[in-house]
Amino acid sequence: MGRAVPGTDGIPTGPTRWIMHLDMDAFYAAVEQRDNPALRGVPVVVGAQPGGRGVVATCSYEARRFGIHSAMPIHEAHRRCPDAVYLRPRMAHADLRRLSLTQLQAQVGPRAATSLYQQARGIASDRVGARAARRSLSKETTFGVDVTDPGVLRDTLRALAAEVAAAARQETIAGRTVTLKIRFCGFETHTRQRRLPRHSDDARTLFAAAWSLYEAGHWQGKPVRLIGLGIADLGTPEPVQPDLFDGAAERPVDNDRERRLTVAVDRIHARFGVGALHRGLSATDPVDPGRSLGETPGRPK
Repeated sequence: MGRAVPGTDGIPTGPTRWIMHLDMDAFYAAVEQRDNPALRGVPVVVGAQPGGRGVVATCSYEARRFGIHSAMPIHEAHRRCPDAVYLRPRMAHADLRRLSLTQLQAQVGPRAATSLYQQARGIASDRVGARAARRSLSKETTFGVDVTDPGVLRDTLRALAAEVAAAARQETIAGRTVTLKIRFCGFETHTRQRRLPRHSDDARTLFAAAWSLYEAGHWQGKPVRLIGLGIADLGTPEPVQPDLFDGAAERPVDNDRERRLTVAVDRIHARFGVGALHRGLSATDPVDPGRSLGETPGRPK
């Protein structure tokens, strides 16, 4: 670490600068205890509410004596300390932007106040290096109630595939490996992977691979708490080039037309949400036995 030299405008300059990382343990709980003296000395848990799904965001040191910690499932925290005070985070009460420069100067002094005031508004002279290359991209959903209906799981995976594919196209990347993540009660978690013939950013391709992984896991009928889909082994999208001499090969695809259609769907989703439009099933998409291709997934006949 070195010391930065102040410039004529008060902004640090020079080849060296100090970078400070603050691990503000129990920060939100401390804010609640500061604002409400009745909570001082009491176990305080900030995060999800007992009786629902979610985890502990942070907790006071009084709550830590019961073994409660950040990221613990809220039901486990409540089991360990049912008498704790459970609160949702109040982001605004921990936000420096609500304080004026004058208020900050009175609390921390003029020099520190100016720095905090600027950084709370995104004004800083810190040099930020390039981000490391992305290695994977994923989305997941935690259900409010455990799900056993394969139609709900399939439709959820289809929506996740659409989100992952759209995010990949936005970054001009594609995945060669598809990952399925599934979690059951008791936090029993499994991941399965399948390698694709080529890099793809196509939602139907990603969904088909993920759904086949689910079926291969023989988890049908087992209550699912969380399901997720991701891609890895990233590269650039590769168009389908079928072997014309292979009768079992994929049928020829108009890649330019397909790309234009995909871009149009992405624009509709960006404006109206991913639920505004769904692409229909093709003959190669997995469907339930007894359901025709024209039926909408998840709806009764």
